[in-house]
Amino acid sequence: MPKRIRLLSILLISALAWLLATNAFGEEWHAEANVSVSETWTDNATRTGAGRSDWVTEINPGMRVSVSSARLDGSLEARLNNSFHTNSQSGDRTSLGVAGNGRLTLAEDRLFLDGATSVSKQSVSAFGSSSDATYTSNANQSEVRSVSLSPSAKFKLGNVGDVAMRYGYSYMSSDSAALSATQTKNWNSSLTNSSAFGSLGWFVSSSGNSSDNDAGSSSSSVNYRGGLTYTYTPDWSFQVFTGRESYDYSNGTQESVTSWGGGADWKPSPHSALSVSTSKHPFGWGYDVRFAYRFPKSSFTVTATKDVASFASQGLSGLYAYSSSYASKLELVKSQVRAGNPGLSEQEVTDLAMFILFAYGISPDVQQVAAALSSYSVSRQFGVSWVLSGVRNTLALNASNIRRDRIENMSYSGLGDLTNFSRVDETVLSLLWSHALTPFSSLSMSMSQSRAKGVEVFGAAVDRRQTDFGINFNTKLGMKTMGTLSYRHSRSSGSSTYSENAVSALLAHTF
Repeated sequence: MPKRIRLLSILLISALAWLLATNAFGEEWHAEANVSVSETWTDNATRTGAGRSDWVTEINPGMRVSVSSARLDGSLEARLNNSFHTNSQSGDRTSLGVAGNGRLTLAEDRLFLDGATSVSKQSVSAFGSSSDATYTSNANQSEVRSVSLSPSAKFKLGNVGDVAMRYGYSYMSSDSAALSATQTKNWNSSLTNSSAFGSLGWFVSSSGNSSDNDAGSSSSSVNYRGGLTYTYTPDWSFQVFTGRESYDYSNGTQESVTSWGGGADWKPSPHSALSVSTSKHPFGWGYDVRFAYRFPKSSFTVTATKDVASFASQGLSGLYAYSSSYASKLELVKSQVRAGNPGLSEQEVTDLAMFILFAYGISPDVQQVAAALSSYSVSRQFGVSWVLSGVRNTLALNASNIRRDRIENMSYSGLGDLTNFSRVDETVLSLLWSHALTPFSSLSMSMSQSRAKGVEVFGAAVDRRQTDFGINFNTKLGMKTMGTLSYRHSRSSGSSTYSENAVSALLAHTF
C-alpha cells in the first residue's frame, strides 16, 4: 500500500479509535463484532473458460463502529475475508475489506469535515471476468484503496447572501498495473441570494479540479458562473446563467470558452420532484434531468445526465456513489430484510442489508474503478427504477445505461478501458422479487442481463454479455443470527466466456 494512502488511512482509523476510546465528544458510540461463515460448491471456481469445480469455505470476521449525533456522524467497517479451496489450494487467499465514511461538525451549521476510506476487490476491466464472487481469483481482479478528505463551510454574509465553500482531496491506488495511482483536488464556492429582489434572486459560483497520476499525467479545469433565479410559485423555480470554462483535457493545452444554460425545478408535493437543467460546454450541450415520485407502497425514479466525467471531477460523493450492480443487490437484500424484520426502521433495514452484502465481500466503495473514471470522457447516463412493496411481496425493476466517449488528451494518459477504447457503453437490466414466507424468513429471486461494448480507436468493437440468475432463502435464526441458502447461475459470452453454477450456505452472527 503506498505510503501516502497508508498514512491517511491510519490517521482516519486512529482518529475514530481514539474518539471511541476516550469518548472525546461525550457522544454515544456503537461498536459490534460480527462473523460470517459460508460453504460454497461451484463448478467454475475461477470463472474462466477452463475453470473447474471446487468446494470453498469462507470465514470472514469483522468489526463495525458507528456514531450518530449532532457533532459526529459516520461509520467504519473492516472485514478480513478468508477463502479456502478444497481442490485448488493455490486459490486460497486472505484480503482486507474496509468501508468507512463520516462527517465531523466543527462549528454548528457552519464548518464541517467529511472523510471516507475504502479497501476492496474491484474489476480492472468491464470486458474481463466478473469478480463479484468473493472466492474467485483471476487476472481481472485488483485490490483498490482510496481515501478522501473534504472540509466545507457555509454561512451568511450579512444581507448580501449565503456563502458555501468546499475543498476535497482524494487518492486512489491499486495493485494492478492497468490502473494508475491517482490523486485529485477539487474545490467549489458560491454566493447566493435567492430573494434579493422578492421572487428574483442571483448567484455567482466557481469550481475547479486537478488530477495527477503515477503515469506522469496531469490535467485540470476551472469553471466560473453567474446567474439569476426566479421563484414563480412555491412549487416552481427557474434559473439562467452564463460563465467561463478553462480546461486542458481535450488536447493537452489550456483553452477557455464561454458557457451558458438554465434550468427549472418543480415540487408539486412532498413525495414528488422534477429537476431539469441544461448548459453549453466545449463538448456540446450537457443536461441533468431527475424525476422522483413516491406512492404509498411504491416509488419511481428517472435520471438522465450528460457531462464530462473523470476521477478528478467525481469528487467525494461521486467516488462513493453506488454502482448499478451494487444498487440492485442492495435493493434485493433490503426486501428480504423487510420481510423477515417488519419492526425495523428503513435506516435499520439499509444498515442490515449492507452488512449482509459486506459479509459476502460485496462493498459499495468505488464503482467500476477501471477506468471508466481514469481518463476524461463525455459521460451519458440514463436510469429508471421502480419498486413495488406489498404486505408479503416486493418487486424491483431497474434499467441503466452509461456511455463514455473518451476526450483525446495528449498529456493525460489514463490507464484502463478508455485507453484501449474510444467509447465504452454499459447497460444493466435487472428484476428482483422477494416473498415473505413467515415473519422471519423470505424467498427471493433475481435476474439480470448486462452488456459492455467497447469501440476501439481504429473502429473494431469488443462486446461482452453476462446473464445472472439467483434464488435465495433467507431466515432469522436468532436475535443476532441470520442464515442464507442460495443458488446462482452466471453466464458470460464475448470477450470473456465462461459459465458457473454455485450453491452456497451462509451463517452470519453479530455479537
